[in-house]
Amino acid sequence: MPVVLCVVGLAFVVGRVVGNDEAISVRENRTLAAWPALSEQTIRDGSFTRGVDTFIADRFPAREAFLDLAAAMADARGVSVDDDVYDGDALGDFGLDAKDVVDDDADAGSADEPDTAPDGGPDVADAGVIADVADAGVADVVAVRPKRKYKSGIAIVGDRGLMYLVGGDDTATGFAEALNTWAEALPAAVNLSAVITPTATHYYLPDDHRDRSERQDENLATVRRALNPRVAYVDVLTALAAHQDQDIFYKTDHHWTQRGAYYAYAAWAERAGFLPVDLADLERKTHPPVLGSLYRFTQSKVLKRAADPIEYWLPAVTYTAKRYKSLDEPPRKANFIVEREKSYAVFLGGDDPLLIAETSIDNGRKALLVKNSYGNALAPFLLHHFAEVVVVDYRYYDRSLKKLIEDRGITDVILQNATVTANTRAHARRMKDVLTGRGQAWEAVTPEKQAEEIKAFQEKHGTPAQTP
Repeated sequence: MPVVLCVVGLAFVVGRVVGNDEAISVRENRTLAAWPALSEQTIRDGSFTRGVDTFIADRFPAREAFLDLAAAMADARGVSVDDDVYDGDALGDFGLDAKDVVDDDADAGSADEPDTAPDGGPDVADAGVIADVADAGVADVVAVRPKRKYKSGIAIVGDRGLMYLVGGDDTATGFAEALNTWAEALPAAVNLSAVITPTATHYYLPDDHRDRSERQDENLATVRRALNPRVAYVDVLTALAAHQDQDIFYKTDHHWTQRGAYYAYAAWAERAGFLPVDLADLERKTHPPVLGSLYRFTQSKVLKRAADPIEYWLPAVTYTAKRYKSLDEPPRKANFIVEREKSYAVFLGGDDPLLIAETSIDNGRKALLVKNSYGNALAPFLLHHFAEVVVVDYRYYDRSLKKLIEDRGITDVILQNATVTANTRAHARRMKDVLTGRGQAWEAVTPEKQAEEIKAFQEKHGTPAQTP
């Protein structure tokens, strides 16, 4: 054993000497841990030694080969995940910090397990409601549904990862009420629209999993009914349904693709009175396939073979943009398409509190997109219709958007979200609070923090074995 340890240690040193110092894990699509800062404080609080441990774990020789070997050995031992479903808590909550998640769970009224009949099958009463509305359009679903309780999870279906939706009429109505505060607070001259997208689960989840996930058509119908008529509802669900045979969602990541975002944008443009730009008139580019968030936390071999190419289109309009990493620091030059990024971060370069773009469009109209990460792929298309496009990530902006709208003369406000976040009370609260600047913005998740969370999750649950 001492000889083996010496050989492994020597291999690690040699690897470092010859330059095996990659900053990015292509397999996991994340930044590898950096060498920690050495100081009296980091020695005292233990962060230095923990950082060294993380650094070595991230840069161990042949690390990815060992990960594959561990997964293969787990499979050989017969270790499996029940019904190809992974713990959905792995994904966290899309930008929420821990205290917000706890607060949300406390008042959301959802439990850890789905309702089941005595024999363990799906709830009979709810199945009847689903059958009653299966053929109805989103706007026509009016049945009062019994309360269901769902557990978050990630299902591997075919070569695609799908997240179950946890929510119900109460969370959907709560999100609509948060958007209604915008209609009540802003002048009538400001155009308001809501762009809420379903996730891939709505289109691709098989019937035998349907009782585990909130129905997204019914959920969006509840949002639509509860919205103030002044907020123009964009029917993204129907717009995407016509193209679900195309790559509108990534297979290994929880986001939609820019192609999917385009169809939502086109539906918004038509509702807002604009002629949508034609994709054929834009320059299309692609990056090589990468693995996304659903793979990072499941380590599924199926998803590893389904890495997603990054498809994007360059705007056909001249613009200059500034990025505000912090509102207390000078802005930096920005692009709405950042081609040096090789993952979903190609759109806007990631999540920042504020981006402001001035375009060559001379129509006097100015747009504010209030978004989370789903809006990143949507934002570049807005450049074709406005003299100015302001993009705010509501999770990280800590000022009053009402004041920003007044100061910049915003004419159009697009409130963007996805069902998976719209049904989380903390997101609804933040969408409401950011209007007036109340409440504290969330702390952005750094690559280092993400690496720590991934490691902690895998230490707790182990690297999931491959599912059938």
